[in-house]
Amino acid sequence: MKHTFYSLLAASMLLSMTACNDWETAEAESFDNSMTEIVKSEEYYANLRAYKKSDHSLAFGWYSEWEDGSANTSNTLCAVPDSMDMISLWNNSRNLSPIKKADLEYVQKVKGTRVLVCTFCQYIGKGVTPPEADNDDASRYAYWGWNPNASNEEENRPAMQRYAKAFADTINFYGYDGLDIDFEPYVDGVAGPLDENPVYAKMLFEEFGKFFGPQSGSGLVFCVDGEIEWIPDGTEVYFDYFIQQAYGARFSSYLKNRFEGSYQSIGYNAEGKCVMSKEEFARKYIITENLESAIDCLNGGYQWENFPKEVKPSLVGYADLDLGEGLKKGGFGAYRFSNERSNTPKYKWMRKAIQEQNPSPGYQTID
Repeated sequence: MKHTFYSLLAASMLLSMTACNDWETAEAESFDNSMTEIVKSEEYYANLRAYKKSDHSLAFGWYSEWEDGSANTSNTLCAVPDSMDMISLWNNSRNLSPIKKADLEYVQKVKGTRVLVCTFCQYIGKGVTPPEADNDDASRYAYWGWNPNASNEEENRPAMQRYAKAFADTINFYGYDGLDIDFEPYVDGVAGPLDENPVYAKMLFEEFGKFFGPQSGSGLVFCVDGEIEWIPDGTEVYFDYFIQQAYGARFSSYLKNRFEGSYQSIGYNAEGKCVMSKEEFARKYIITENLESAIDCLNGGYQWENFPKEVKPSLVGYADLDLGEGLKKGGFGAYRFSNERSNTPKYKWMRKAIQEQNPSPGYQTID
């Protein structure tokens, strides 16, 4: 497997003429290298995979512009820091070249990194409708058997089942590790009944939950991000992780309040009954920053303050966040963290943030 990947990647690396030293950006941590450098020992990789399986808060991020490295090897998944636990592909997740297939398999099997696909689901077929049936609403409805004027939402459950099965088939075909639904019924700017109608939203998660997440038995990860507070009652059981887009927060107190609000919305149903303990919810809760802006990304986010007035880049602050009450958070992450591939050294702040959350022996936290 290693030799296959490096044979495929070799030509693209020669074309890019990237100096070896550009990739040797590790600091004094246990797992902090990018994988386009010299292959390390089997013991190193075994320890890395064991770490990924251990009980720890995750390092997560949405990755964009994944390429095969022919123009720039920093656009490969192998260039991501070793200790990234879970990556959600924002785009370029289909029609993989042989090099991208090898890149994906390498980070999964050798590094133990889980790679998900991110999608919106505002309307039936979003993300998996064949091009010839995706010209307009009418052609899409006909393909999936969806009745937009159904007198009862249950009439459309067979179409929802086909939709969920199609996504599962796609994920399994490419060998991804799961699905991440961007659920933004009030802010995504796209009208659609699947996220705006609570009955359809519940049906969506029920049917997708048969193929993904803890209720499915498939081993495939199921995440929901975005406006997580608006997932319908009873659907919380289907998700492995709730990913909070707490973008641009400047203070730890705000993040803690955001966590409390999310827990009250998800951990309790409309009747006020507790359906998930705070401990369980915290372990599934991943807090994320926005690094879409290039300059902010290169600076590790925004200025962030923690009591008593510790100042650090927000990405590092999110990683360092202590929820209190002895709670252990699911992890931290960032939207388009891949923009930091152009930093010097590459992924400088993501590396520091990972260490801040899960410090290896000898690491000095940022105060």
